[in-house]
Amino acid sequence: MAPHGLKNSDPVHISLIVGNNLQKRQKSLSQTSIGKNISHEAKTLTKILAEAIKQGDVNQLFELERIAIKRDRECFGAHERRTAAMASIIDAANRFAETATPEGAKKFLEAVGGGKLPSKIPPSDMVRNTVKNLKSQINELIDSTSIPALKLYYSRRKDALDFIKKEHVKNLEAGLGHDKQRQCEKGFSR
Repeated sequence: MAPHGLKNSDPVHISLIVGNNLQKRQKSLSQTSIGKNISHEAKTLTKILAEAIKQGDVNQLFELERIAIKRDRECFGAHERRTAAMASIIDAANRFAETATPEGAKKFLEAVGGGKLPSKIPPSDMVRNTVKNLKSQINELIDSTSIPALKLYYSRRKDALDFIKKEHVKNLEAGLGHDKQRQCEKGFSR
């Protein structure tokens, strides 16, 4: 048995070091083989997220966040917020796909605008609200761990969500025709 009461062959679960009332055990766990395995896993996932952001692969980012939420539920329990997060990320991915083209974004904006195209993007929508709520949940996870690799992993998840939000806003702007205006402005400034 290892000093924390687990066999070295026990599966690694992030829940062992993140969660309620585990702050005291975290420092000692981070030095164990389990803590080191968790750090290694977190570093690997961080690299995958960073690469997906670099490639601009929003579909992969949605899938990685869906997997991360599923893992959070398995590790920390199926709390109501995590269950809602799973449904929200799936709905957000679908909405993103619907608005990924200027035509799809225009159709969505017209539906939101009561049949006519608004002059600007609505102040909030489901994708941006989902990103905001997930980032709030991730902040709680960051605050509940002292392991640097996990903090970086959670931070990278937030970066991925910011990237999704940024791309969604770009799509909506294209639906309003703002991307065409910028292209014209760039053409005149040359």
